[in-house]
Parts: sequence; structure tokens; C-alpha cells
Amino acid sequence: MTTISLKLPERLLARLEKESRARRTTKSSLVRECLEKQLPDHTLPLDLPKLPPGESAYDVALPVLKRV
Repeated sequence: MTTISLKLPERLLARLEKESRARRTTKSSLVRECLEKQLPDHTLPLDLPKLPPGESAYDVALPVLKRV
């Protein structure tokens, strides 16, 4: 895991410390949780359809594109 450093206003730091104590977790863990909730994951889904051997997405889409 990579370490980062950031600056927080005193009031936000106080909220972070209070919440981490209430949850009995680390500030780092709480920040990670908040970031995971707020930042969308734009990775491709792993359940993409399989292409036949030797075919590309272009090959599959070409007949549809010719109809347009």
C-alpha cells in the first residue's frame, strides 16, 4: 500500500479523530473507506463477453455498423 500525505483543516481533523475513535479504527482506515465510497471505480467489468479466437471487437461490430 502506498502512503500519501495531506493537509486538513483543524475542524475536519477533529471530526476524523472523533469518528475513528468512535469506530475503534485508524484514521487511515476511515479515510480509505470514505474515499472508496466517494470515488467511483471506473475499471472495466470482468464479465465482458468472450470473442471467438481471431476476432476483434471491430470484427464483431462491423456488421452492425454497416447497417447504420
